[in-house]
Amino acid sequence: MQSGRQVLLLKTLSVAVVLAVALSCLVLGQAKPQQALPAAGQTAIQEVAALERAWIDASRQYDVAWFERSLADSFISTDEDGVATAIGVVKGSYTGKDNSGKYPWTDTWVKRGGQWQCVASHASKIVPT
Repeated sequence: MQSGRQVLLLKTLSVAVVLAVALSCLVLGQAKPQQALPAAGQTAIQEVAALERAWIDASRQYDVAWFERSLADSFISTDEDGVATAIGVVKGSYTGKDNSGKYPWTDTWVKRGGQWQCVASHASKIVPT
């Protein structure tokens, strides 16, 4: 019997796999010179890739206004030190697909009104090269 945390982890891992594929497309797309802002008719991956390039450009140009427009009021960022981090080892399957492997994860906690709340969580599967 799986606990609620395990089921949530499995769902999160499925989303993380989709995000990992999207991010790999972003990295591969960095080599080509492309427009900095999304254009009509682009896929979500193309739009996000354009926004990521715009983020890099805004960082290089110290464009504070771009970040004020583009980052949510609730935006949270973690660095290599993380917040609450670990590596979970999973053995099993989800929706008939094997999802066994090692998954580093980070949870971001914020104390609001005297109570800690998890406001973001991320997990990625370590894929052997």
